[in-house]
Amino acid sequence: MTRSELKTQAKETLRGRWGEAIAIIVVYQVIIGVMSAISQSIPFGGILQIVITVPISFGLIGQMIKFSRGEKTGVLDFFKMGFDNFSKSWSIYFSVFLKMLAPVIAYVLSIVILVAYSIMVSTDMLDDNLIVILGILAIVFTLASSIWLMVKSYLYQLTSYIGNDNLEMPGKEVAKKSEDIMNGHRWEYFVLNLSFIGWALLSILTLGIGLLWLIPYVQITNVKFYEYIAEINK
Repeated sequence: MTRSELKTQAKETLRGRWGEAIAIIVVYQVIIGVMSAISQSIPFGGILQIVITVPISFGLIGQMIKFSRGEKTGVLDFFKMGFDNFSKSWSIYFSVFLKMLAPVIAYVLSIVILVAYSIMVSTDMLDDNLIVILGILAIVFTLASSIWLMVKSYLYQLTSYIGNDNLEMPGKEVAKKSEDIMNGHRWEYFVLNLSFIGWALLSILTLGIGLLWLIPYVQITNVKFYEYIAEINK
């Protein structure tokens, strides 16, 4: 199925239901915004924000799946769906975290090396030849670790979709299934999401108002992609 076909399906799904989809996204963003504001004013607020965001983000994907399939949903269903599956969402999160640990460590290490390199250059601790050689090595390592991190992360882009469709499946198996069905389709998914960049730029020109339509459009298109990929990998 082409990107155009996936987007057409998404627009057909949203036809006559844009208001419902926008309401869901607005309520979700308001909750996220309120939590962010509260987290900055209380001790360990950042941790609390993450604890809450993981399940409701999982719930939002579940609600978008139901919406895409024509099921009636309320604007706050994502909240209930997320906390009804609190342990499930965190099981998936930890499973993906463990899978991503190596590229994350490599990326963090590359940033540390770049900072250390910058300090050494600014304090004249290196001669000119070493500055060039170490600079090239630091940049190459940073680029390589960044690409590794992004490429591997795409293997797990469908974990929340799979998890919502298979609530009995352990988080570890969800991560593995996402690996299996995304293998060979990462570039396809990357290009699909990249194809919305024009709409994103237009949304910025409308002071973000356009995002109210763009986000549901992207969300439903991603659901269509998931269903298509899952079907051809049965």
